[in-house]
Amino acid sequence: MRIRRTTSALLVLGTVVSMLGLGLASAYAADGDLDTTFGAGGIVTTSIGTVDDVANIIAIQSDGKIAAAGRAYDGSQHDFMLARYNTDGSLDTTFDGDGKVTTDFGASHDIISDMAFQSDGKIVVAGYSLGVPDWDFALARYNTDGSLDTTFDGDGKVTTDIGGSDDVATGMAIQTNGKIVVAGYSSQGGSFDFALARYSTNGSLDTTFDGDGEVTTDFGPADDAAMDMAIQSDGKIVAAGYSYVGAQRDFALARFNIDGSLDTTFDGDGEVTTAIGSGDDVANSVAIQANGRIVVAGRTGAGGSLLDYALARYNTDGSLDTTFDGDGKVTTDFDSDADSAQGVAIQPNGKIVTAGYSYVGHAEYDFSLARYNTNGSLDTSFDGDGKVTTDVGGSEDASNSVAIQPDGKIVAVGYLWGVSYDLGMVRYDSATHQPDAQIKTSSAASYSGDGTYNLDASGQSVAKKVKPGKIATFGVRIQNDGNADDPATVLGCAKASGLKPTYMDGALSVTTQVVAGTYSTGSLAPGTTKDLTLKVKARKTAAPGASLACLITATSQNEGVTKDAVKATVTVK
Repeated sequence: MRIRRTTSALLVLGTVVSMLGLGLASAYAADGDLDTTFGAGGIVTTSIGTVDDVANIIAIQSDGKIAAAGRAYDGSQHDFMLARYNTDGSLDTTFDGDGKVTTDFGASHDIISDMAFQSDGKIVVAGYSLGVPDWDFALARYNTDGSLDTTFDGDGKVTTDIGGSDDVATGMAIQTNGKIVVAGYSSQGGSFDFALARYSTNGSLDTTFDGDGEVTTDFGPADDAAMDMAIQSDGKIVAAGYSYVGAQRDFALARFNIDGSLDTTFDGDGEVTTAIGSGDDVANSVAIQANGRIVVAGRTGAGGSLLDYALARYNTDGSLDTTFDGDGKVTTDFDSDADSAQGVAIQPNGKIVTAGYSYVGHAEYDFSLARYNTNGSLDTSFDGDGKVTTDVGGSEDASNSVAIQPDGKIVAVGYLWGVSYDLGMVRYDSATHQPDAQIKTSSAASYSGDGTYNLDASGQSVAKKVKPGKIATFGVRIQNDGNADDPATVLGCAKASGLKPTYMDGALSVTTQVVAGTYSTGSLAPGTTKDLTLKVKARKTAAPGASLACLITATSQNEGVTKDAVKATVTVK
């Protein structure tokens, strides 16, 4: 997973910026603590160019290695910059020999905004390049060893002029068919509009996308800019950023069909604007929840020069989701003059993690993170109040992107300022709670459902037929697939249709507790299991064809949100 937003994206047109409460076992650090197994005390800094280095995006490879990308400055121009790290924070020397790559498009400044991995492991980056005389969309594709992939437009690099003037790419995602979608903004007749382009896997513009591979969308007479994008599970494309409404900016979203046309099922015309507060509101990052709801993070003007984190959540039709803090909108103050959420990511349990920067103690900028429950409230199991700030070592530190590792740890990347800007990266501990319910018939050698998590028992169901007066027996296993000690509660079905379940913990019947949902496995260390036996007896008077679909659900006790279900279906012969 990954998300970010560059703090400098809006300044490129003039000059390039120089600029859980829960008691876990002692073996595990608390949520929000620095992960001391990473770098030096949880912090990694890297110098790549001779002057300034800023990371705008982070992504986690399938093997756990961490890639960061942005810009490196050599004193005269910025170039595309990538660095790849091992899981301990050390540079991965299998990546271009030293873990670092820079790429010059041969013009002036070249800056990466976003990054994604193809299914074959190749790395695609998107950003913008200053040509003659203006900025253009710029993409590059790299092989897994860090070399440019020359099957991508012949030299591994592509630039696209969208509107004849300045075009800045800020977000990118890869479709399931491998096509690459890029979003940003383009100068159109004196103001900026949302701009999208789609590329085939060889780097050419995909002309099935709006006829020429390019789309621009105007929200009104003033500037509109997409700052990030995401692709829904149905293939529709969501772009988020801002639009000027009068003298101030509001959150702005647009949703596009696969062919590039606006999706009119989204708020009637495919476009939505939202005022978060009374000041200036800018959306920097967007993520799609598993249920299809859209989470957008950025900043809101809290009056004068004050800024706060700002989040909004939308239903699939574009309306604000009022189950999110009552009105679909949340703001968070870190007790500083300026707080901005630059990136957002969704944990597997639905909690929302944002990262950005805060002006701490009215003295210096630091990395800042916040974690929210699914209802929009701050998650107080994260550092006690849901908020964390980290001094990475410079007088000016800012995170531009955040990603969640498969083990639940949270990685934020950006920059720190000392004598010059260096890439800065921080990893935070985060306990994950994931019960894994599994099931088998008594005669089966192995369980079904290992590593499968859902609430409808899809892919983890078994069935047996039984004669009246006889018993069908099943094994039920609860495994802790999280990274911290965690007990699970188990809820199972009650008797019905002449079929009566009995739940056994060894020789002890725990049927009353399981049917009530109060049975606990006791604390399970990561990877350990608790086995139960389910016996379903058919009454002698049970009618042939009578059936009991017995759903058994395991729920994390520490968290109360993460669940997994299996099903045993018994039918009378």
